Amino acid sequence: MLRELLFGRRLLSALRRLVNGFLGASGQYSSLDSGRASTAGLLFASIFLLVVSLWLALLSSSLFWVSLGLALFGLLLIIFSASSNLTIPRSNLLTLAGHLCALLAFYMFYTRMVNVTYVTDSMAGTYMGIVRVLQLQNPYAYSIKSVLDQLGFPPSLYTPHVDGSFEFHLNYPAMNFLALIPTYLAGLHDVRDGVLLFHFASLMLIFALVPPRLKGLSLAPFSLGFPFLIGYSWTDSVWAFFILMTAVTWRRNKGLSLVSFGLAVATKQVALVAGPFLLIRFWKEKPTPRARSVLVALSQAFVGFLAPNLPFIISSPSSWWTAAVGPYLPSSTPLIPGGIGLSEILPDFGLTVSPTLLGMLTILATLDCILIFARYYRRLDRFLWAMPIVVLFFYPRSFPNYIIYWGFPYIYEWFRYGTPSINLGHIWNRAPHLTRPFRPNPIGVVKRRVGPALMLLAILSIALIGASSVAAALSSMTRMDVKLIEMRDPDGLGVTTRLDVSLVNHRLTTMHPRFFVKWFFLWDYWTSNDTDGLASLANRGYELNATDALAGIPRGTAFRVGVYDSLSGEFLTQSQSYVSIAPRPHVANPSFAWWTLDMSSGRPVPFAWKVSLSNTSTVEGGIAPSRNAFTGVKLWLNLTSSKSQRQEVELAQRVLFNETNLAVQLPVGSASGPSSCAFGLEVSDGSHSLDYVLSPISFGGTVTRVESNTTLTGPIKESALQSSVVDMRSLWLGLGWTPPTTVYLSVFLRSTQDGSCTGEIRQLSSV
Repeated sequence: MLRELLFGRRLLSALRRLVNGFLGASGQYSSLDSGRASTAGLLFASIFLLVVSLWLALLSSSLFWVSLGLALFGLLLIIFSASSNLTIPRSNLLTLAGHLCALLAFYMFYTRMVNVTYVTDSMAGTYMGIVRVLQLQNPYAYSIKSVLDQLGFPPSLYTPHVDGSFEFHLNYPAMNFLALIPTYLAGLHDVRDGVLLFHFASLMLIFALVPPRLKGLSLAPFSLGFPFLIGYSWTDSVWAFFILMTAVTWRRNKGLSLVSFGLAVATKQVALVAGPFLLIRFWKEKPTPRARSVLVALSQAFVGFLAPNLPFIISSPSSWWTAAVGPYLPSSTPLIPGGIGLSEILPDFGLTVSPTLLGMLTILATLDCILIFARYYRRLDRFLWAMPIVVLFFYPRSFPNYIIYWGFPYIYEWFRYGTPSINLGHIWNRAPHLTRPFRPNPIGVVKRRVGPALMLLAILSIALIGASSVAAALSSMTRMDVKLIEMRDPDGLGVTTRLDVSLVNHRLTTMHPRFFVKWFFLWDYWTSNDTDGLASLANRGYELNATDALAGIPRGTAFRVGVYDSLSGEFLTQSQSYVSIAPRPHVANPSFAWWTLDMSSGRPVPFAWKVSLSNTSTVEGGIAPSRNAFTGVKLWLNLTSSKSQRQEVELAQRVLFNETNLAVQLPVGSASGPSSCAFGLEVSDGSHSLDYVLSPISFGGTVTRVESNTTLTGPIKESALQSSVVDMRSLWLGLGWTPPTTVYLSVFLRSTQDGSCTGEIRQLSSV
């Protein structure tokens, strides 16, 4: 008994020391007042809380109390930051609590209300990898297309090649999905939850290891943006954790650090960019003998990469190579460039740059960075993790997630070993300045501190200017011209979905054009009515169509049309910048012809419409396209257990009140089911609602009023295609209600009893 008691006390004592060290409550910082860095961290956490609380308040009125609680917590942190007796450990504890509350609140409500489904094919591939491994299958032998179809992905969310095909391989090494299998088995079947745990582990690791006075401030760079990226279905927190472990363990155990780096590369190939710079650091720290140590280091990193991939390589070497390596080889068909780097900037300036040229610039930038980093290692060692950012800026696919996740190891090393100070005037307070006169030496400052950066910038600028000049010269000699003739929105979506363009081939060879449209930082593939080759000196008109509504160009948005050659992968030309002038429809997508993925429900819905289920599960009700036509939507309910309350399926969009004189088209027998079912239209401003039930068996109108709700049952004509005009505006005004500026227009199907009922509508437009 005494032994167990002593063991318990020792355990509690060890836990207390661990917690104190984690919060900085041990040693000289335990009783020190919070300095500027700790106060700044506390203020950043309060801002994070206030921003999230405001977002939740705007998101939904049902989140009012959660939003209020976060706002009060944020204001409380501001009050604490002004306290004169706040110690560093208490400041760190409050900052950590505030940051984690804001992070979890934002993530939970974003992934459960705003974006409930995966929206990147990389996350879909990771999910497929997990499921296939648990089924004892090799995921590299399967296409992710089936998963994309299951999730309802529109083609604009696929990854296109320059020839118009799409990439359906699982492109990432095995650790990308193996690392998330434990969380999936633990019940977190939303893969994003597992990714969040890796993000959380990275935050805790940085917070635990940086100096106490900087713990709170170290969390500030990882506030709102990172949980958004996770919720938006990017898995980069996994490889970023292994890269962070590489930095953390470097000075303690280089072997473990290099294995961790191999695991990072085994998670996502982008981590390989840091390899040359790590090797230079390893070489500069003078291991003996150098050659042997370098070989050992390379073998350790290779073991970290090979270990998780080996079972899949043995199972099917060709499948693994085709999926994880093949797409990145020069011989493969290039993926369409895009991102926030050079591939984004140059097209905006009207420069035509092919993926091949961007790849050459990436290689050149890599060599420049390696040479400069090796030459000025002592001054640039702390900037090791910034070098991949410079390299990836030139990479053809410089996505934001490829760039910002290098901040984890960079912030760790900066705060851990660089000991930054937020006091910008600290250099004037040093003792030497009090004992010797100040002698300005700008040349020495440039040589010692600014020189390496200026040299890097100069070399890269010369390379960019030279490559751009060559590209411009080649383009002027053998160019193509693409011009916009007309832009259209034939289906009334409110976005441009059809472009008529002309293409002139001034080159000496036949080209096989494929068309892409850029109005965001990515190029969307658009289909054309002619895929034959365009001969030299020929001129041809093309009709381009968006693959889905999400690829359509929003009204008032600038865009360009780009042309690639499907055989060579060369970027042929791009148009000048145009602005979408799609007219504003009274009712968007009136024929329910264009369907896309609704991120807030995770189901395909007609574009511009929002689906909602009231007291109804997805098994008991939903929507589907009309089976007997290319247009229209069917609402259905299949209720088997009475809930003693109204159950409903509803499609809605916001429209102007003055445009609610509506023309409705329905097929014969559009509404069927028990007498308790009601199928019709609703107009609501949030305070009043006006319902119009479409009844083909009614011979006269009836009116039912319940407080602020009014229901009218109106007859519709019996014909092959029943048509009716419902003037909701006049009915609203006839009730004596104040006319609002905008209202929600809804198509609903309701029932209060068990049974199956359906309602189908072909078109709903404003007269």
